[in-house]
Amino acid sequence: YKLLYAGPSSPRTRLVVNPGTSRAEFVNVSDLGDNYAYGGDVLTKGSFVRIGGVDGKLYGINQTSGFQEDALSDRGGNVTLHTAFTLGQGAHVDAHTGKMVVDAYVVAPPTTCLRQNATAADVRDHIRQ
Repeated sequence: YKLLYAGPSSPRTRLVVNPGTSRAEFVNVSDLGDNYAYGGDVLTKGSFVRIGGVDGKLYGINQTSGFQEDALSDRGGNVTLHTAFTLGQGAHVDAHTGKMVVDAYVVAPPTTCLRQNATAADVRDHIRQ
C-alpha cells in the first residue's frame, strides 16, 4: 500500500482554482509570510495537493507548466489536477471571475510501499519519510 499525508505538517501554498475545471494557477506567496511555499518549488508532476483544509479533497498533479524563474516576475505557473475541482461546503467563489483562492497542502508521492500487515509503528515511520 502507498500511504499519503497531506495536512498541516505538509508544505502549504496557494492556488487559484475555477470550480468545474482541472486547471489551477499558483501565485506569488511572498507577501503571505513564511507559512507558505512557492508553488514552483513544491508542485511537481505526480505530487498531490489537499485543497480545502484538512477536510478537503485530495487531487493528483498530472502536469505543471509556466513556472517563472525570474525573481522580478510574479513567479506564477499552472498545474493540471487529475480531476476537476469541486467546491466544498462554505466555499465562496468570486462573483466576477468565477474563481477562488485556496490553501493547498502539498505532498510528494511516496517512494516506498507499506506491507499489508504493517504495524502502527511501521505506518508512523512510513508517514515520517
